Order: sequence, then structure tokens, then C-alpha cells
Amino acid sequence: MGPDWRASPCVLSIFKTRTPQVENCLSELNSTLDASDMPLRLSAIFDEDSTSVTGPGRSLDKLKSTISSLPEPGTCRWAHVHGFYHGGDEMKQVSDQVKNDICGIEFPNWPVLHASLRSTATGQIFQANDKSVSLLSRAVENIFCDFVDWKLTWEAAMADYAKKTRHDSNATIRVIGIGPSAKSLLGANKDKIRDAGIQVIGHLSEELDMIVDDDIAIVGVSANFPGEKGLDGFWNIISDARSCATEIPGSRFNVSDYHQPNSGAPNTPRQMGSKHGNFLDNPFTFDTEFFNISPREAKSMDPQQRLLLHAAVEALDDAGYSPGATPSFQQASFGVYVGAATGDYVDNLRDEIDVYYSPGK
Repeated sequence: MGPDWRASPCVLSIFKTRTPQVENCLSELNSTLDASDMPLRLSAIFDEDSTSVTGPGRSLDKLKSTISSLPEPGTCRWAHVHGFYHGGDEMKQVSDQVKNDICGIEFPNWPVLHASLRSTATGQIFQANDKSVSLLSRAVENIFCDFVDWKLTWEAAMADYAKKTRHDSNATIRVIGIGPSAKSLLGANKDKIRDAGIQVIGHLSEELDMIVDDDIAIVGVSANFPGEKGLDGFWNIISDARSCATEIPGSRFNVSDYHQPNSGAPNTPRQMGSKHGNFLDNPFTFDTEFFNISPREAKSMDPQQRLLLHAAVEALDDAGYSPGATPSFQQASFGVYVGAATGDYVDNLRDEIDVYYSPGK
């Protein structure tokens, strides 16, 4: 997209110009582009005279001039979208790459849906029994490749609603907007909606209780438990009613030096009455290069600190955080705040104390 992608939006919204006329302008303009240029594509139809077009900013500038010079000029407005979405076949490679990048991540699939999911390209409801295509794959293709025909989708939804009310006069429907401009999607349908008795919630926040200032939303999780790693692993332990208690592994220390229950020797302050506990599988792995910490310093750190660094990164990854990817992902606006239960590792050191025994002090 070039170095100027932030200053050049990739979506142009067009108003007061009917769809066939916009398509004619696109056809004429695309015929003048070089073979190496990405063609402009109709990315969304909102109603009879409201559409959006996606493509390179310089080509959209030409389209804007063309629309403005029509006998009945339309109104154009830049949408602050700096990427190609609903771009047709040209985005197929990007769609495949995204699906390949996230193939190792577990996403919800068809069986977990609580409501029907409708394609905004065809207006038809996706069939959950199509096991050959995952819900994630459908969503990615819908975002990157399929154009949005909101007019067709809305008509299909209203037809289904009319069918339901004929069989059940008490059937109700609510339209809930997600996002600051969601309510504008209703467009010319507002009167029809009011006549049909449909409840419109302009923004999801209108449906929620008053949010308290100190409310916290959990958007990412890192979990590491004895016997399993991650929330799914933790659930496996619970559902299997499995105990993770084991004898103290030799990787921690030689338990026989402290646990001699039948020796008859008098108890000492360093004698242990038990030799079992719950232990993480491998708490010693640490990516020194990623955290820019030397191996020598990492070896001398409190193991809890090493685990905590990995946990913080995993939680951010789980939340979908990508540093600097978008204006809302600027590193200066993100922080990690940690609460630790204990911090007595340094105080209990006795042998092989290194110069790095207490990083940060």
C-alpha cells in the first residue's frame, strides 16, 4: 500500500448516486488503469443511492472527481478505513494468508451459535450443517472478499420476520447496532421498521446497564497450571477430576536431603514433613532474546518474574494486541499491571549468589 497508507483512505462512500450509475463510473475508470493497478470495486450497497467503493486512494480520488462532475453530482465522503476489505477476487490471496496464519488458533464454530448468521453478500442464512467450511473461514471471506449488499440482506431479514409474524403474532425482533455509525445503516428503512413495530437499539450500550467506572473487562487471558497450560487444559483437569499432586521432581531439588521421615533423626528447621506438591511442567524455559535479558541475568532472576513476563505477553496476544498496527494499538496507550502473591525469592537465596541476583535493585 506504500508509505502513505495512513493519509490515504481505501474506502470512498458515495451518496445521492444510484448504484447502476456508480457501477458505470467504475467500469470506465478501471478501463483506464494500468494492468499493475488494483481495480476499484463496489464494496457495499446500503440502499438505492448509497454505496461505498474500495481501492487505492489515488484511484478513489479520480472516482470522486468523476462522481462530482456528473450531471446530477453525488456526494462523496472518505471512510477512515486504511485497508482493502470486501475487495473481491483480488483479496482472495490475503484471505487465504490470514486463514493460514490463524489456523493454529482455536475459534468458535457453528455449534456454539445462539442465533442465525446471515451473509451480507447474499442475504441468506449460513447453514450450520456445512461442515466443510468453518465459521472462521466464512467470516474471513466475508470480511475480505465478499461485497456487502445491505439492501438485499435487510430485505431478506424483513421477509423472514414477516413470515414468522404470520405464524406467531407475538414474535418480536430487535435491531441492535454495534459501532458508532450502525444506526445509519437503517437509512430509508426507518419508517418500515417503525410501522412493523420493530424495536431499534441504536447502539449496544443502550441495552446495557450503566457502566461503573471501576468495571473491568477481561479481554485476554494467560493461564499456566500444574499438569496443563491454558484455560482448556485447566478445564480438562476439572472435568476429569484429576489431581495434579506429584512427588517433588528432581529438577527442583533433591527431596531426600530434607525428607527423611523414618530416619529417627531430630527435626531441624530445614526438614520437610511432606514430599508432594503441585508443580508446573516446565517453569525454566525463558526467551532471553525476546525480552532483551542476558541468559546470565535471566538465570539469577526470581523464577516468578520469568513466568510473569511470559504470562503478560501471552495475555496481550490472547487479547489480539498487535503493537502499532492501528491508531488504537499504540504502545504508549497500553500497559501491564501485575499483582504478585509473594516476593521472597531473593531473601531466601543462600548459595551461588550472582551479581544479577536482584535485577532492578
